[in-house]
Amino acid sequence: MSNKKYKSIGEPMDCLAEECAEVIQVIMKIKRFGLLNWHPDFSKKFNNKIQLEEEMCDVEERIKQVRKYLKEQS
Repeated sequence: MSNKKYKSIGEPMDCLAEECAEVIQVIMKIKRFGLLNWHPDFSKKFNNKIQLEEEMCDVEERIKQVRKYLKEQS
């Protein structure tokens, strides 16, 4: 959810699933290429470790949204 304009687009659980998939993708890149490696199209300052941290923050934000949604449904 790097772009905040997409925060409210889509169902909360769908968005959470997508963010979880992105975390999995980064973890697999780390397993293959290393924690401090980076995508050749990106800056060396944007390595896999930073990308994982950002994706985990996105998951945490989506979890909050799903919790709020679940409370609203009860």
